Order: sequence, then C-alpha cells, then structure tokens
Amino acid sequence: MLAASALVLGTFGAVAPLAFAATAPTTGTPTNITTSDATLNGTNGDTAATASSFWVSTSTFSTATPTLPAGVYSTADLGPQAVGAAYAAALSSTVGLPTVTADTTYYYAAWTDVGGTWSPGSIVQFTTVSSPTITSANPASGSTAGGTAITITGTEFNSGASVMIGGAAATNVVVASSTSITATTPAGTAGSQNVVVTNTDGGTTTSTGAFTYMTPVNSSVTTTPASSVTSTDATLNGLMGASAATGHSFWVSTSTFSTASATIPAGVYSTADLGPIAAATAFSAALSSATGLPTVTASTTYYFAAWANVGGMWSPGAVLSFTTASSGTALAPTVSSIAPTSGTTAGGTSVTITGTGFTGATAVHFGSSLATITGTTSSTSITATSPATTTAGIVDVTVTTPAGSSATSSADHYTYQIGGTVTGGTQPGGTLAVTSITPVQTSGTADGTYANGWSYIFNITVPTSEPNLSMEFSNWLDSASDTIPVAGNMQISSAQASNTAPVTISAANTFSSPLHMIGNLSTSTPGLHVQVLVQVKIPLNTVNGSYTTNYGVQTLQ
Repeated sequence: MLAASALVLGTFGAVAPLAFAATAPTTGTPTNITTSDATLNGTNGDTAATASSFWVSTSTFSTATPTLPAGVYSTADLGPQAVGAAYAAALSSTVGLPTVTADTTYYYAAWTDVGGTWSPGSIVQFTTVSSPTITSANPASGSTAGGTAITITGTEFNSGASVMIGGAAATNVVVASSTSITATTPAGTAGSQNVVVTNTDGGTTTSTGAFTYMTPVNSSVTTTPASSVTSTDATLNGLMGASAATGHSFWVSTSTFSTASATIPAGVYSTADLGPIAAATAFSAALSSATGLPTVTASTTYYFAAWANVGGMWSPGAVLSFTTASSGTALAPTVSSIAPTSGTTAGGTSVTITGTGFTGATAVHFGSSLATITGTTSSTSITATSPATTTAGIVDVTVTTPAGSSATSSADHYTYQIGGTVTGGTQPGGTLAVTSITPVQTSGTADGTYANGWSYIFNITVPTSEPNLSMEFSNWLDSASDTIPVAGNMQISSAQASNTAPVTISAANTFSSPLHMIGNLSTSTPGLHVQVLVQVKIPLNTVNGSYTTNYGVQTLQ
C-alpha cells in the first residue's frame, strides 16, 4: 500500500510591477557655431517620443513647467524620436527669435513628449562667434625688414587675438581694448599686404592691402661741411652712419646736381673709391682729387656729396656747397673764448664765440656735430646754437671759413651735461639718476619704422623702493621749427622690466605708462641699474635736418 507523502502547506502571492518612468532627453553641445547661427543638439531618452523641440533664449530660463515663459522661444515640433535618437535644429529656425547676432550668448534646452507629457533636458549655454572689423592700420607702411610698431583700430577684438600681415604672424601682439590692437610687423614682401585679425573663438576679419611694405632707403652716410678751403683746394668731408660701408667716395661739380640715381650725371666728377670704412667714422678727400675735375679756381662755388656702399647699394648724403677763397692769403679763424661754456645734451643753448677771422664763416661745429649759426656781429664774434648730442662731456667748438677751420684749444672747450628733467631725488634703495645716454642709431630714414629710425640707450639708476619708471618727451624740433610729433612715433622698452613689450609714448610732455623694473645690471651700488631703449620712428616725408627733444624721468612705487 502506498504511503502518503508529507505535505507542506504555506502561502504565496504575486508582487505588483513598478510603473516604468521614461528618462528625460539630453541637451547636447551645440555645433557649427558661426557669427549668425549654430546647430542645437539633443538626444531622446529610453522611451520613444511622439514629439520633440528646443527652447531658446538670450537669458537663462526655467523648465519647471512646459508652459513657454516670456522671452523664451521654441522651434517647431521636430516630430517623433526613437529611443536614444539624436535630433537637431538650427538656432535661427526658432520661431519668433530675433535675428541671431555675433558674439551673443544663447541658452537652450531639448524637450520631448512621451505619453502626452513634455519633459526637458538641462539648459546649455554658448556664445556665437565674434565678428571683428578693421578700420585702419597706423602707420600704414613700413620697412620690408619688419619691426614697425603698428596700431590696428576696429571693433570686437578679443583678448588673445592674433594678427597676420602679408601671410606672416605679427609679434608683440597686445589687445589693448576691443577696438585697438598693437603689434610689430614681421618681415615682408614690398607692396600692399592684407592685415588679418583672428579672435580666439574663430571670428576673423581681413583688411585688404591695409599695410604697405617698402624697401628702406639706405641713408647711412652724411655729407659734412668742407674744411681747409683755400683758393686752389679744399677738404671734402663725410660721416658714416650706423652701418659699415664696403666703399665710399665723393661727387663734385661746379653746379648743383641730383643724387636720385647712383649713375653719375654729366658735368659731375667723382673721387676714386676710398675703400671700406667702419660705422660712425668721419672721412675726407681733397677737392682736387676728383677724377677729371678741371683745375680748382679761386672764388668758385663747388657742390659735393658723400656716397657710401652698404650691402651692395650706393647711397648719398645731402648735396652741400662752399666757395673757394679769393686769390691771396687768408688766415684761418681762431677761437679765444666761448660763453656760456656748458649746456645740456638736449642742445638749444645760444653760445657766443669770440676770436678772429670769422668773416665769411661757413660752419660752426660742436665736436663733430654741425651747429646752427644764428648771427655774426663782426669778424671777431659769432653766435651759434648748440646741437643735441647723446654723450655728455667736453667738445671743441670750431669755426670754419673759406680759409680753413680754427685750431682746437682749451679756450674752445664746451661741456655737455646730461639734460632733461629727473624727478624723484634720493629715495630708499638708491637715487634716481640718468647716468649716461648712449647713441645706438642717430641717422635714420623717414620711412615710419622703428627699425630705421633713431635709437638711444638711457642708463638709469632706479631706487629699489620705486621700481616703476616712466619717461616723457617733447616734440622733436629742428632749427626751422619742423616738427616730429612724439605721439605714436616714440616707444621705450627695457630688458630689465617685467613688462618687456615696448611702451608707446602717447603724447608730448606726458609721462608714459610705467616699465616695472625687476632686473639689475650692477649690484655694487644701491638701486636698480637698468637700461632703457628709446626708439623713434621718422614719419614719411619728414624734412631733413637735425632734431632735438627734451625728456623727463620719474619713478613711482
């Protein structure tokens, strides 16, 4: 017989399933952002949606309810979306949205309708690409060697923007404001070149032909007045500039002539090539040594110009003239005294020179620099204005007549003192002082570039308690009151400053923004011993001459 098996009784039941909740869509990162549009991106959640769209505004908004808030716009219904499907719409397709503008921040959120319920993604923001413009580049031309400091004016310049000129990258680019960029031109090809500014967000603008590269004119030689003039001969003089020459000579004629071409004109004679010569070196030749020149005669006016070959290119100095002495013996002038006996390196001091034989004076020199004669009262007195110099110290003042130049002696000594104004006095950690001024380039080309302009090195002691150094300058003037404005034509820089980019002098007699000095070239005496490079660009069409300026120096904590 079968035995009954054990029976275990118990209870059981069913667990009710949880309701399934569809996930909201994801608002994606915008793509294809331009100045006037962008692509809005979204991704549907884990349940198919019967409809989809985007909300858009220029300020953030609430997605707490599916009711469209004021100031918020929506795209049209973009239709059903499958599970996890990506969908997109153009920003500009948003119904009622004002015209999309450059450099504007927009906010947007993705929406989907699942089972009759609209759900939003998070709000994402982005900014359309900027739309910079260029209105000018100043100066509009410069040397093919590069190195011209320019200011680009326009709109919507962003910090970090880059500058291209003629397809090459500019250096020292500083975005001073949304409307101004300063930069230094790269080397380039002669002719008009495009200037391109590109913001970090990709916004870019091109100004066609806004900058013109010019091949610099070699002006490395100066014609200086003739000396030792007699009735039958004279000494022709010249001075090399900042570049050494592989050859040099003089052209001579009994009438004025053109030096526009290195081809010698009819009726003009040349000395032989006098050979290589170092920079900043004076040179001379006898008038009678000019090949083919007829015999030198008394009381005759001669014209001459110095020439030099730098880098394979012959370039002239100015054409000067003088008249040989009349027949008979004429005594050379002598200088017995001068008053005053000193003045500043800025020049401009009226000096009365006393001596003999001044009748017919053709030149007065302070050292090797030509002064301006302002008056001759007799054969024993002449007045001249001291020229500017970059070096302090004693020079001889000499007078030149057709009979020659005065011999030098202690009676003609004139002392140049460091000029300008130094503000600050004695401070803890050193005394503010301009200890010397060293010329780097004192002859230049009127091409509007720093590379071919004048430059000087100021050796300055800055108190350690006042490391912020500023400088000011007056407009440059020559004896005829021709002017080179300071504004936009001068800059200072220093390797001992933390801010190494050149600082532009914005206006005459106005202190610049400061160079913050951190370096020290000498620790043997108190203070920071620094060098400041002062550079001057000579504007196009500047009248030839010797120009002077006054300077001021101050420091701040």
